Amino acid sequence: MVIEPLLAGRRAILFGRADAPHTLTHVPDLAAAMLHATRRAEHLTGAAGDAVLNAPAAPARTQRELIAEVSRLVGASARRPIPIPHAALSLLAPFNTFAPELHGISGLWYGPCVQVPGRLEREEGLVATSWEDAVGATVRAAQGARDTGAVSVAP
Repeated sequence: MVIEPLLAGRRAILFGRADAPHTLTHVPDLAAAMLHATRRAEHLTGAAGDAVLNAPAAPARTQRELIAEVSRLVGASARRPIPIPHAALSLLAPFNTFAPELHGISGLWYGPCVQVPGRLEREEGLVATSWEDAVGATVRAAQGARDTGAVSVAP
């Protein structure tokens, strides 16, 4: 709802507050964390046999910062995003099956949602991709998908 519209020359669509900080996990970092956790499962779970593990993530940023960075990378000026009002999700619920689900997790987007470093970073030494590198890689992947006609995950 942010990157693909910006690549197409349109305004980003925002779910939540533009200035609320959010931790975003770069998918390759998540994959690396899952592989590490699998390889070290006995050590990480201990006698309990389970553990809550967070994939490493760069420090939280706002959606406004994401729009500015993507705009910079594609050589466009950052335009004001189109916000989805919180109340719209309630109004859409009878007509759209996805709206109630978004409404249920809306607290994650209308307020700060910041992850603190977990065991995989503190004890296992995993390191997150920098925010700038993660956004750059994501933009390049989205550009490649557009250029090759790959199926998009966003409208």
